[in-house]
Amino acid sequence: MRELQLLRLNILMSFNTQLFKSFIAVSVALVGLSLKLGDIDNNNLGEDSLAELFEMLKDVETESITINEERIASFPKGIQQAQVDEAGKFAYPATCNATNPIIDYPYCFHGTLEQGEKTTIDAKVDFFDIDDPRDNTVIGMTAVYDGKTQSELHVHAGGDAQIISYGNKKKAAATIFLKAYDEELSQSSGLGDTTKENFVAIPHFKIYGLNRLLSDIDVQPGENSKSYVFAGKPYNLGFNVSVYVEKTVKLGIKVGGALDLSLTTVKNNITNWLLKGTARVVVKPPIGPNFNFPYDYISATIAI
Repeated sequence: MRELQLLRLNILMSFNTQLFKSFIAVSVALVGLSLKLGDIDNNNLGEDSLAELFEMLKDVETESITINEERIASFPKGIQQAQVDEAGKFAYPATCNATNPIIDYPYCFHGTLEQGEKTTIDAKVDFFDIDDPRDNTVIGMTAVYDGKTQSELHVHAGGDAQIISYGNKKKAAATIFLKAYDEELSQSSGLGDTTKENFVAIPHFKIYGLNRLLSDIDVQPGENSKSYVFAGKPYNLGFNVSVYVEKTVKLGIKVGGALDLSLTTVKNNITNWLLKGTARVVVKPPIGPNFNFPYDYISATIAI
């Protein structure tokens, strides 16, 4: 009996010793991380800590690229057929509209196409809020062609939604909001036979690292943000949102965010459309390499 009690005591002591060692190891790791973050906050990051930071960023970059490649591989291949009724009203995915999102689709491409002596296309994309799909940001246009001449072009833009969130806040992550409205910024412009109508698209980037909000960037219209619908020779038309902005944080490290959204006809065919959306976070240390964290949001070729 005494031997059994001694055995139990030894096992308990061994377990407590391992638990204590694990506690010490975790404590040391947390203290080390706190010190590193403290060094960043106090602008005291040394060469060793900087090298460790670079190594961590490289690991996260590699992981981010691998995950994104898997995401790209999961996108539907080939041309996707929209639902089209006799009146020319279309929707992809089928039955979607601004108030009826379809599960697993962060967007709805919908509108109407009327073809005849005059061709009128009304095409919009609703980008749904990832937390509350009742909210969305809509971007689109109405274009009229009189024979081979583009005669009208109007913008559709509105709403405010959190459209993208990716990564791991414990390592690196980004959340992107997009607000849009069709207040005219300037007179219609264009190059040659292509007409452009500008609209306002304001992305809001929140970029995280090591469970901290590293950068909170609210983009304003200007050089860093270009958003417009366009229409040219039959049937070269669509919209484009292209934004890149960066902000300097601690130690001269720059953190940037990019968002690109586009809808274009494929080979000027008014019944075939390419919808694309990508995002990217960039970390630029004052020395050494830059680090990129990509995210392909949407990619679909759609027939109407």
